[in-house]
Amino acid sequence: MKYKVKFLLLLIIISVNLYGKNIDFNTLTKQAIQENKHLLVFFSITGGQFCKKMIEDSFNEIEMDDIEENFIFIPMNISRDDNVVYKDFKGTPKDFAHSFGIHNFPTFYFINKAKKIVFKVNGYRTKEQFDTILKYIRTKSYQTMSLDDYIAELDMEN
Repeated sequence: MKYKVKFLLLLIIISVNLYGKNIDFNTLTKQAIQENKHLLVFFSITGGQFCKKMIEDSFNEIEMDDIEENFIFIPMNISRDDNVVYKDFKGTPKDFAHSFGIHNFPTFYFINKAKKIVFKVNGYRTKEQFDTILKYIRTKSYQTMSLDDYIAELDMEN
């Protein structure tokens, strides 16, 4: 369990160092296009009970490998004073989150290469639930069906 948390914290630290104090979606979108990936924005808050629980319960080395392989992972802690650039928006992570009406954490946004938000997840999800959501986005099933329909289709296959 401690290894999972340390691994995710290391990933977040590495991500912060890679992107510095600037989170520029224009640059990240170019990377997503080159790598044929979606952006996965993880909105969190320092000291957030459910943010911590999500990290401890739903992220481990296997999930993080899957995320790194299939998504551009962007940890966005609204307690930080980083600079965010997204389309016409320029401001802090807190202002960025609030511009989308995000007031509960954790929240996940999946953004395609055209900088369009294709799916949102508000609140804590179990590892199994989050894995299903990752597969739903990775397979681009959101283009043809709702998450509920996707889950029902998976249930029928099993």
